[in-house]
Amino acid sequence: MNNKMPGLFSSDEQRLWGIVNLPVSRWRLPVMAIHRYTTIFSIFFINLFCSYAMAEDKPLTLVNDNKSSYVIAVPSNAPGSVMDAANDLAYHFKKISGVEIPVINEQQIPKIDTVIYIGCCNAAASGIYPLSSLPPATYVLRSSGNKIYLYGDDTVLDDKYKVERTGTYSAVSMLLEKYLKCRWLMSGELGESIPSQSTVIIPPLNEVHTPVFPVHNIWLDRTNPDEVKWARRMRMGSSYIFDGGHAFENWYDSYGKTKPELFALQKNGTRIPMTPKGAHQCLSNLEIDKIWFSSAYQLLNRRAYQYSVSASFNDAGQEGFCLCKSCRNMDPQGAPAGTYYYGGTYHGEKFQMPAITDRYMIFVNRLADVLNYQWPGKFVAYTAYRNGITPPVAVKPLSNVIVFFAGFSYVDERCRNLSHKYFDGWRNLTEKIIIRPNILHHGAAMPLNYSRKLAEDVNYCADKNIYGFTYDGTPKNWGSGGINYYILARMLDNPQLQYKELFDEYCWRMYGEAASDMIHYYKELELFTNRIASSGNSNGIQTGWGWHMPEYYNDNEINKFCEILNGAKKCARDGKVIERIDLCLMSWEYARRLRDVCAAIRKNGNKDAAKGEMRRLDEWRSMIASSGNKAVDTKRDVWRWSCMRTAAEPSGFWEQIENDSLLPQEY
Repeated sequence: MNNKMPGLFSSDEQRLWGIVNLPVSRWRLPVMAIHRYTTIFSIFFINLFCSYAMAEDKPLTLVNDNKSSYVIAVPSNAPGSVMDAANDLAYHFKKISGVEIPVINEQQIPKIDTVIYIGCCNAAASGIYPLSSLPPATYVLRSSGNKIYLYGDDTVLDDKYKVERTGTYSAVSMLLEKYLKCRWLMSGELGESIPSQSTVIIPPLNEVHTPVFPVHNIWLDRTNPDEVKWARRMRMGSSYIFDGGHAFENWYDSYGKTKPELFALQKNGTRIPMTPKGAHQCLSNLEIDKIWFSSAYQLLNRRAYQYSVSASFNDAGQEGFCLCKSCRNMDPQGAPAGTYYYGGTYHGEKFQMPAITDRYMIFVNRLADVLNYQWPGKFVAYTAYRNGITPPVAVKPLSNVIVFFAGFSYVDERCRNLSHKYFDGWRNLTEKIIIRPNILHHGAAMPLNYSRKLAEDVNYCADKNIYGFTYDGTPKNWGSGGINYYILARMLDNPQLQYKELFDEYCWRMYGEAASDMIHYYKELELFTNRIASSGNSNGIQTGWGWHMPEYYNDNEINKFCEILNGAKKCARDGKVIERIDLCLMSWEYARRLRDVCAAIRKNGNKDAAKGEMRRLDEWRSMIASSGNKAVDTKRDVWRWSCMRTAAEPSGFWEQIENDSLLPQEY
């Protein structure tokens, strides 16, 4: 990967002023303009001053022979994330050394100089690195004498919806990770790898970090405290808030009866969609623009922190698009042909017409052109998805259009190769791209290891100076996919990390004395995953996974992997390691039971044929859910029902569907 970081600071400037991981060209957002030279000179003089101050500094002894004189100080008005960061730091000191370092209000600090200031305390604000001069989400690790300052951008953007930046938490996690060698291999206490030390010594601190990407997310269940804490420790988040979701899901309910002309003309001559939530619009009707703007302005007035308003089509990407002459005239010659359905996705009447990307880009550009006058610096978002995933051939996105690219799959090599092709096509048109895959859903929580390909593709896309990544699919299948989550999170924080180092780190820190066997397990699982991806079968969750999964997860394969895992358990002496291996074993038990359901349906072509198998699967899921086990997500029924639906189709059905798709296995 190119180590030069163009844009706000040159590499020479970064070396000269001690700046670590400050933003690259992807920070060049119109309304996010940062006064470059003001910032450079302020950092230069601050560093110059601090360099003299630190010249006499020696390593800091935080804990000496299981004793410490340090206190952790927080500001009087500390937001919740800062208090959480302070308490997490104290928690880790207790785990590392047994020492309880008190967390106190900065106004109650005794007359000592052994203080760790967390958040924007008065002591931190009085001297070093004013955050107002640095990019959003920046965080700082500094020391002066025995005092330590860990703080960052903790702006609460929307208290009601818990939209916030957590820069101080990132500073704390960086200290714990970099200097105290802590790792968080999965959510919850079971995922913690915290080395024991009777004495804790760190070097003097002088670091400023800004996230590499404005957007670096794995979607979370924000009601789950363990998930939220894991994401903060892994420094996940967004410096800026972009929305690219399906934009028109409530339109038909609102306007279907009173303004039917707003909606797509269907093959039967009506403008009635298959489902209200999947209704598409007649993009040649300019009244759509007026309604969209009315809603967009209300949204931006209500959420000034949000940088994009979505104009992405609804989640029916192969059916129901407008067939009127004016909309068809927006489709250029030379656009790739897509397969569409009328009367039901996959089962309705099938016909060909061009990909709908160009017509949507004409529409999105119309909106963006006007939005730029009313809200300069705000973006119109378009999600490149299904039959709108190919890059436009006749229209280029305007400068205030941001594209969410919903490609990439690791259960079908064809999809991955096409995703690279389409992504490169989009990148030739714009750098304002956020990668937004559905890959964490793939496999219906069955055991898979595609972590190497994940790391390769994050690195590949990052090297193109895009705006970031946001991955759908909350990380709850730790037994079947934990290695994918961990390596993805680490790469999003720093895409220059090497895969082999992360792989070894995960295996050795997760499994200790059983690491050698688990390295063998994950390598075999990677080969198994690659065989699935190269099979040529239809493996999408909604398009064929349930049909082919019984072939992949046969008894021989399941027994082979369980034998490896049971061998690893025999090597393990640590109870925590045994629990972690058990998560993997449970994921194979889930695989066996879901396989049985799909095999019974496939054999008889009827869901009712699997009632017994379904009952046994549900009993097992209830048992796992009641125990709080994190092997697989026991609440996500969509996977089970998707598998059942796809398993009921006749042989070859899904292969024909995927052969007609612009991007097979996208979902």
